[in-house]
This record gives sequence, structure tokens and C-alpha cells, in this order.
Amino acid sequence: MMKTSKNIVIKIPNNNINERTYIIEVLFNEFLGLDYRIEIKDTENYEIVLENSNKLIIKDHFFNKFPKDLEYLNEKNIPIKVKFAKSEFTSEGNTSIIFGDSKSKIQNY
Repeated sequence: MMKTSKNIVIKIPNNNINERTYIIEVLFNEFLGLDYRIEIKDTENYEIVLENSNKLIIKDHFFNKFPKDLEYLNEKNIPIKVKFAKSEFTSEGNTSIIFGDSKSKIQNY
């Protein structure tokens, strides 16, 4: 598999770093086969800066609720209800949402 240069920068908030980097490793390296560089920032959301300088900002609806490492490991944090939403990003009719809300939007900067 061909690897790209590490021109993709993924900026992550400065809490629950092991969990966040694991998620990124699985998505970007194992699933997509892309090289990337992680930067830890004082931010609330994930920010993916592509090689062409376009940015994808993903709102963090989970780890930001738990500023201390491993604080999320509590039974009370398991959602009781799963929400569904239409999404222009997937081919399925409805996408399940376990954490967060059904509001997604595209913004040009």
C-alpha cells in the first residue's frame, strides 16, 4: 500500500490522549493507509488539516465531557437511547448517533 507524506496534521484536545490517538490510528492508518502527524492543542474539537490546507473540524461530543483521563469509564455514561439522523456523508438512509447530536454542517472558510 502506498503511503503519503506526513502533510496531514490532526490536532486533538489535550485530554484522553491515548484514546484519541488510538481512534486516529485505526481510522487513518489501518483503514485508510494514510500517514499523518498528531498535534496536541488546547482546543475542544478535532481539526484535520489536509495537504491542500483545507480543514475538517469534527466536534467532540464525548471526551470533552470528561476532562480527566479515564473519567468516562462509568456505567452512567452509557447512553440509554440511540438517535438516528439523515446524513449527506453516508449512503445509508439513517445514521445512528450514540453520542452527540444530529446536527452536521459543512462550512467553507
